[in-house]
Amino acid sequence: MIAEKAVLECETNIAKLVEAIEKSESNCIIQAAGKNQWLISNREKPRIQTHILVDETSGLVTRLNWRQAFE
Repeated sequence: MIAEKAVLECETNIAKLVEAIEKSESNCIIQAAGKNQWLISNREKPRIQTHILVDETSGLVTRLNWRQAFE
């Protein structure tokens, strides 16, 4: 539940987080996955990774998929 909450917070604030990543201030790992698509995971264990789509015009974030990331 804690990991899900962390990832959901990152999804909700994706625009702010992209800026924070550039400054190394984020608690999330965010990777570009294509046009307006991102992979987001939390830094702590258990690690959850989500695949999201951000609508360019509205800024609406849609979760396409998620998985537990094993090491």
